[in-house]
Amino acid sequence: MVWRILLYQRLVFRHKLYQLREERGMKPETFASLVSAILSENRFGPYLCQPVIAGLGEDDKPFICTMDSIGAKYYALTSFLC
Repeated sequence: MVWRILLYQRLVFRHKLYQLREERGMKPETFASLVSAILSENRFGPYLCQPVIAGLGEDDKPFICTMDSIGAKYYALTSFLC
């Protein structure tokens, strides 16, 4: 159960670091790449999670992405009605 806290702390740290460096918010696509990189760093001792990332990207287009426990991304290929 400690791995959940560790993963959360790493995500919060990297998100804040991005905001400090770039001086802007993080897009969902960028956050998905960040989560994928963190998960793939530990692929031989993976975090036991399957994250789902959803948000509004450029031009308020919906973005949905899920990953397996080693960071391989799966994008939603269907169009969405909002």
